[in-house]
Amino acid sequence: MADDLTPYRMITDVLCRTFALSEEELRPDASFDELGLDSLALAELAVTVEDETGHRLDGITAGHTLAQAAETVAARLATGMAGTTANTA
Repeated sequence: MADDLTPYRMITDVLCRTFALSEEELRPDASFDELGLDSLALAELAVTVEDETGHRLDGITAGHTLAQAAETVAARLATGMAGTTANTA
């Protein structure tokens, strides 16, 4: 991810590039379901986010909004969470 991109902007850029969505239809309160993304598309989004940030976008469903996804990425970047979510206990 380029240093000057916010997590929200990075996600919207990925959505435009990968899923041919227009910037006009992307808004923070839009759910992935509203945007027509199914579970397979969300998996592809998660892989792309991980490739660009080194952090996984786990737990996002079609009912989540773009703002919620961006908050997840921002929190992981801020805490430096590892790219894996495996339990070590």
